[in-house]
Amino acid sequence: MSDDSPQSAPPLRHDARPVRSKMLGVAAVATMALLLAALAFTLSFDALRALAIEINVHPSRAWMAPVAIDVAQAAATAGYVIFRVANRHLWARRYCMSLAVVTVALSVVGNSYHSYQLAARNLARVAAGEHLGFIPQPPAIAAVIAAI
Repeated sequence: MSDDSPQSAPPLRHDARPVRSKMLGVAAVATMALLLAALAFTLSFDALRALAIEINVHPSRAWMAPVAIDVAQAAATAGYVIFRVANRHLWARRYCMSLAVVTVALSVVGNSYHSYQLAARNLARVAAGEHLGFIPQPPAIAAVIAAI
């Protein structure tokens, strides 16, 4: 004879540990990404500000160049993501992507050019007999490292 009475299922167990550990992992990665972004911004800011001074921007306003470039990058990226998520405004999305690419390229080229020039000056100073306290690197190496 079969027993047709409903069988009770084992109670559902909710284990919050996997969710909590995932959230901790996401928080750790987000923290590292923010720290890396802050460090990269600081290094890029310094090089682009110095480059702005070298091209005759008044030193009290030279900070505006790197800030303008980085704010444009952030705004273009945010705009692209917003328009992409909405799946609307194809031309606005293309504009945002173009602006992001141009400002990133401007930042990378500016950082590389500044490092190239500085390394070339350091080599000339060493060739003139000055002791810098470090071994200057070839300009091409300095430019590649600055581009990273």
